[in-house]
Amino acid sequence: MESDFQRYYGLNLREELWGENPIGMRRFQALVRGLPLDSSLVRSQDPKRLGVGWNSNTELLAVIAQVIDNGNRLFYQANFKGSMPKPLKIVRPWEDKTKPTTDVDTIKSFMAQTGVHIPLSGEEV
Repeated sequence: MESDFQRYYGLNLREELWGENPIGMRRFQALVRGLPLDSSLVRSQDPKRLGVGWNSNTELLAVIAQVIDNGNRLFYQANFKGSMPKPLKIVRPWEDKTKPTTDVDTIKSFMAQTGVHIPLSGEEV
């Protein structure tokens, strides 16, 4: 956790907890809860390693794809008759695996069709 505080917040955890002007428990709790999915603390709480490779960028990409799909569905509903296509559902690694999944390659393919490129973890910009 100490490395996470240094990496993501630029804070020395020891100084923040026991220094001259320590932070309160509410602030400490907010900072811990705000740690991203790829932080070492969050990864240590994932014994099955379900979230490996899924970080804030991947989550943002999934949310963007779902929002765009929702807008497209609203446009389709307003301008066309007939059955609606099924909504895009991107299952996160920690969700139930029995449901249909959409993997990262599918998301990237969808975003490429829209002309948008958002680099995932480990990709060069």
